[in-house]
Amino acid sequence: MRLMEFCDGIQHIGIPTDRYEETIDFYEKIGFDLTYHTVNEGNKVGFLKFESLELEVYESADISPRDGR
Repeated sequence: MRLMEFCDGIQHIGIPTDRYEETIDFYEKIGFDLTYHTVNEGNKVGFLKFESLELEVYESADISPRDGR
């Protein structure tokens, strides 16, 4: 079984942060553009784009690493 048999690309990558403004500033400094910003259930959410790559940065109190199982 190959991943590309079920997936033809990645829509976006989600990045949790407890320092939303600093994270947005970092990605803007390296060339990303903030294309959308909102608040969801009291947490800030932003989408940043660089060429075909889109990141979703979202505010979260729990940013502890988790495995992908």
